[in-house]
Amino acid sequence: MEDFGNLDKPERDFLLYMLEKGAKAGDSFSAEKLIYFYRHGIGIDKNISKADSLEKAINSFLEFQF
Repeated sequence: MEDFGNLDKPERDFLLYMLEKGAKAGDSFSAEKLIYFYRHGIGIDKNISKADSLEKAINSFLEFQF
């Protein structure tokens, strides 16, 4: 996952776009990767509040599923 920060900006932007799209669709894998990137500032600005918000949203979604 740390290799994410080594990608060129267009590649990073595309990957973030796809991960965000997946997370919005309820894909927990995509959400977990985004949470990790935001929490640790890998390839993007560190944003703990965004990571926490995304984690809360995906946990609520997963609880609703089961």
